[in-house]
Formats: sequence, structure tokens, C-alpha cells
Amino acid sequence: MDLLPPELEREIFVIAASAGNTTIPPLLRVAKRVKVWLEPLLYRRVLVQSQPSSRRYFLSNGDVMISTAALAAAMERLPAGFLNTHARHLYLEVWAYSNSIQDRSRMFAALTGVTDLMLLNMGNFDEAPLLLAEISRLPLRRLQAHLGALFRPAPPGVVDFSHPLFRNITHLCARDDFQPDWTTGLALLPCLTHLSFLDYGFDPDPLLVELF
Repeated sequence: MDLLPPELEREIFVIAASAGNTTIPPLLRVAKRVKVWLEPLLYRRVLVQSQPSSRRYFLSNGDVMISTAALAAAMERLPAGFLNTHARHLYLEVWAYSNSIQDRSRMFAALTGVTDLMLLNMGNFDEAPLLLAEISRLPLRRLQAHLGALFRPAPPGVVDFSHPLFRNITHLCARDDFQPDWTTGLALLPCLTHLSFLDYGFDPDPLLVELF
């Protein structure tokens, strides 16, 4: 029987994997070449949560939900630079690393290619300055976070929009109530094209509307 050309074979597997990340793990066991083709797709979008299990889970849309322990194991197992090259979307439950600054720093060192970041469950996070410094090194284009919590210990609602964190941000979702004095800072963001607030009672300020 004739073999398919490698490029066609690869395309078939990539199409099969596009049905969702849950289809990828079984396909990784087909052949080494298939693992090379598909494993990068598995880690494009990663959700890190503080789960007691070291297993990897999948959400209904196929995204990988991984515990801190499972991510650490993947970082040890995968080739050097693998996650830097392929991981682009990170959803981080901040409290997952509340007990280990070193582990969180290692995670960010392994995910330097992340362009989309969502920070969840910051609460009264005491290490906001360090976290802010860590994520400011990423080439972020999209950010969803509680900005007031991220800029602690500044007074509530005070955000420095001149901070390097915002230099390349095109899509910003603030998990805060809108603060009227933010309009001046938001107007200075050089790349911003999309802005939203997770405040269901939000009534846009006329000045903010003029920005867009």
C-alpha cells in the first residue's frame, strides 16, 4: 500500500486534532512523528489551577486545565524551550502559587511566549509587585485582570497606565469597577483597540466613549 506524503499525513492529523484538545492525547500514541506534530497544539492554551491532583484535565471546549504539580512535571519532561515556543494563552489562578514564589517564577520563565493572559482569584494578594514585574516581561497583547489588585500596594483603584505592562496591550478587560479618573491613562495606551469591564452595571463615561 502506498504511503501518504508526510505533509498530507500531518494535515490530516492536525485537522483531527482541531476537534478539541481532548482528541489529542490518544493521537500522540499513534507514532513519534504524530506526537511531534500535535503536542505543540496541546499546550497552546493552558489553565493553571490549584488542584490537589497531578493529572491533566480538559474543559468542555478542550482547553487544558492543569495543576501546578502537573505543569511542573511537564516542564521537566518537555524539551527545553518547548513551552516558550508553543504556549500562547495562559489562564492563571494566582492563588495556585501563593505558597511558592520560586515555582511561579519558574513557570513564567518557561512561558515567555505568552501573548494572552487572564489572572483569576487574586484576592488580597500580597505579592502583587513581584507578579506585576513577572508578567511585564511577557509579550502580552491581551490581558484580563483585576487591575486594582495587580497594582497594590497603591491605593484602591489607582492604576499606573504608563507601566510597561501596557505597552503592547491591544485588548484589555478589567475585572474592576470602572474608575472615572482612568480615562486619561487609558487614552495614553499606544496599542489599545478593545476595552471592557466586568462590571454589569457599567454605564460608559462620555469621555471614555470618545476614546473609541
